[in-house]
Amino acid sequence: MGAKQTKNRKIERTIKGLKLYEDVIDTETHDELVKFIDEQLVRGRKNELIGSTYTPIPPKWDSRKQGREMLQYGTYTHSNRVYDHEIFVEDMPDILNVLVDELVSFGVFACDECDRDEKKKNSFRPESCTVNIYEKGQWLPPHVDNPNFSRPFCTVSLCADEYTMFGRGIVWPEGSVPDDVHDKASEGEEYRVLCKKNSVIVLGGDAGDVYEHAVLPVRAERRISLTFRKRDFNKENLKKRTELTESVRREYRAKRKEVYESIPKEPEPETERERIARERLERKKEKERRKIETLEKKKTEAETLAKRAEEKALANEKKEPKAKTHKECLPVPEGLLLTKSEHGKALRTSTDTPNDFETLSSSMNGSEKVNKMPGDV
Repeated sequence: MGAKQTKNRKIERTIKGLKLYEDVIDTETHDELVKFIDEQLVRGRKNELIGSTYTPIPPKWDSRKQGREMLQYGTYTHSNRVYDHEIFVEDMPDILNVLVDELVSFGVFACDECDRDEKKKNSFRPESCTVNIYEKGQWLPPHVDNPNFSRPFCTVSLCADEYTMFGRGIVWPEGSVPDDVHDKASEGEEYRVLCKKNSVIVLGGDAGDVYEHAVLPVRAERRISLTFRKRDFNKENLKKRTELTESVRREYRAKRKEVYESIPKEPEPETERERIARERLERKKEKERRKIETLEKKKTEAETLAKRAEEKALANEKKEPKAKTHKECLPVPEGLLLTKSEHGKALRTSTDTPNDFETLSSSMNGSEKVNKMPGDV
């Protein structure tokens, strides 16, 4: 295993502190690294690695392709934050230590102004490695690496040739990446580097502290990157670097916020739970509306009835007495109006008096009796 000793190794200097070395490792080293990483992934998925050495794709990032599987050695980071306590990871394995030794020997972590011999003397040795396993379509948003790590740091590319973007205040849609990001430059983008398989990209100076970098959506079926960094515990250096990176981060966040607020947002699709809650609220509001409407209607009807009753009473008070009819004005003959006692006496008198027929019969019978002579039959 070893670095590829090629005289025509390409170095690009476009941003202060940015360097790119091609063909740094040979095919044999590449294949050994990929095999080791695959074995570690299998063990990590089975929870056979210490602590949080293996990190699966966070569900909230998986749907938008922002996440990727990770292996972390030496230092644990999450969302560009460094965790010193409570979260443990394994130390860097031998195969990665051998690679680091060769990168240090090559002068990857030395100052730009030093010659080759001085680079070996002034180099520091990374003790942390973050392995990112990208599948097709996965990407990494624009960011400035955590200031707790010394500069420079480097990334080794395996399996495929993919682009890394650099800029100051790169603007991508919130939580996503532009569909045409591979075809045209993004707002805030200043430079784009093709990190070929077996290449090493080094970020120091402005490239590491001032410029953001982002990994464009991977076009190949797979890409693996190994980022080697060293923790910086020098308080003076850490304070200076933190002030610088936080300053540019605030500036870039403000720029993105301004752009995002100026773009009309499409409504997000409604979830089933949100739909149920919305319909329940609508039914409740409709029920309250009908209740209020019914109460108002009853109140109006009561007021109308009360008003009509008042008007009727007032009208009755103002109404003139009704004139009597001719029937009501006719005189009653004397003797026809009887008191109650007189009426009862009249009834008894009429009952006791025989009728005309009975009187006549009695009269006739009496006449016959008088005129009848003895001897008459």
